[in-house]
Amino acid sequence: MSTNKNLEKYKELYSKYVEARINLHNYHTVFVNNVGRDSSAGVRKNIGAMERLEKALKMTCRAAFLEQLELDRAAGKYKKLQEKYVKPQNKRKKKNDINQ
Repeated sequence: MSTNKNLEKYKELYSKYVEARINLHNYHTVFVNNVGRDSSAGVRKNIGAMERLEKALKMTCRAAFLEQLELDRAAGKYKKLQEKYVKPQNKRKKKNDINQ
């Protein structure tokens, strides 16, 4: 079965998002203790980076969902074809069963 490439990309983006969230918290702490131009610029910069990551996460999440849907459909079609051409073993017919 194929792997979901968009899901791997989503996981990578989420790791970056968590890192950006931690950086925002650190800049926030500095800003609250020392309100100034540099500290406020750091907060704004990290908020902007988070916004871009959130948008990328949203798009990648949707793409991963659609890709997984296609993978599941392909696996279902393969399973149906396999059931059609491969006869199950060890099944007894109830009609001719002696133990009924």
